[in-house]
Amino acid sequence: MKTAVSVVIPSYQRAAVVSRAVESALFQTHAPSEILVVDDGSTDGTAEMLAARFAAETRVRVIRLSENRGAQAARIEGIRQAKFEWVAFLDSDDVWTLDSLERRLAAAEAAPFEAAFVYGDWWWTNGERRACEAAPRLSGHVFPELCRRIHAISYVTLIVRRSVFEVCGYPDPDLPAMQDEDMALTVARHFPGLHCGGAPLAMADVRGRRISSDRVRRTAARERLLAKYMPDVRRHHGRTGVFFWKLRLAQARVNDRYVAERRTADRLLNAVLARFLRLYFSKV
Repeated sequence: MKTAVSVVIPSYQRAAVVSRAVESALFQTHAPSEILVVDDGSTDGTAEMLAARFAAETRVRVIRLSENRGAQAARIEGIRQAKFEWVAFLDSDDVWTLDSLERRLAAAEAAPFEAAFVYGDWWWTNGERRACEAAPRLSGHVFPELCRRIHAISYVTLIVRRSVFEVCGYPDPDLPAMQDEDMALTVARHFPGLHCGGAPLAMADVRGRRISSDRVRRTAARERLLAKYMPDVRRHHGRTGVFFWKLRLAQARVNDRYVAERRTADRLLNAVLARFLRLYFSKV
């Protein structure tokens, strides 16, 4: 019997591109059983456009939120309304490779343990070039390594068993950035997972995402994540892990200051700290 999958796509003011994401889910070699587009209070006609374009496609369902609550809150609403055991996440401006779902489900089935989540590598593009983002190739109880790295898994490749949320709960719906990481850590704290291997699973389009604003949000998110996961970092990695995480936060603040003020001293300090941190966080 075919494994049933729910796809959750949060969308806010993305009427121009969200249909491409929906189509990349519809035409998978392992077809999903439902696609939930959570319209996060859009005012650009997203819901109306989707209703018209996919009127004949019974698997596509639009969930309209009365106000903008943020992407993570929209995903959580999608999980709550999902009908099937596996939930796959896709952002409204990204697309999957044709066999993305099939490969992740096959990896879960072949694992020597019951995997609660599967992830993999992905491409990103800014319209001018593309590059591969390689996630750490981990398997089993991956939480200690994920809480050391924090930044490791992207929503565009993540598929999770819906039943796990009854045990682990949901991630922080108000986290301003790094929402992928919080979701992965929330699940991995209680359940095993794995990297599916092979070629990248998706293409993430980073055009239109405000990089300068993202830096500020990411710094605020790091502060919040460090406070949330500090006991775990300390338990698994001791004082060294805590030191490097605090150093990473300090480097982010220096980087934000350089972006805002363009001081040469901040640029040099940021480069030194970034290189030092790379040596630690690049270890598997």
